[in-house]
Amino acid sequence: MSRFLAFCTAALLLAACEPTPNTSNDPAATDTLAMDRPAQRQPDGANTVEVALTDFEIAMPSLLPPGPTVFRVTNASENSAHNFEIENDAMEKVFEANLEPGATEVLRVDLQPGTYEVYCPVGDHEQRGMELTLTVRDDAM
Repeated sequence: MSRFLAFCTAALLLAACEPTPNTSNDPAATDTLAMDRPAQRQPDGANTVEVALTDFEIAMPSLLPPGPTVFRVTNASENSAHNFEIENDAMEKVFEANLEPGATEVLRVDLQPGTYEVYCPVGDHEQRGMELTLTVRDDAM
């Protein structure tokens, strides 16, 4: 019986430590979370960056450290398909298919120090504000 109680107590403690997911249907809440959340380093050494795509904004940090990076991109729009493209003179990465509203995809990139353009290549979304300049520097962490 004491093992069962210890197991239940451990399970409750672990559950209490889990982050609360954003279950809000408010895209603005998702934007704020993605912009305010810095890159988080994973056990494999990669940074994970949360990205929220809305009509018509890309919410993510504009300053990141170099190295392996996982962009976790969510289309937080209720109406429009979006995509995520990152490029500079040395590389260009984009999802093969657009993300439908509510969809999440992952893009892995090995970021080198420098400047990158990040934008939504769907239609005129970039011209409507879905673009930002990403700076990658060693002192960004």
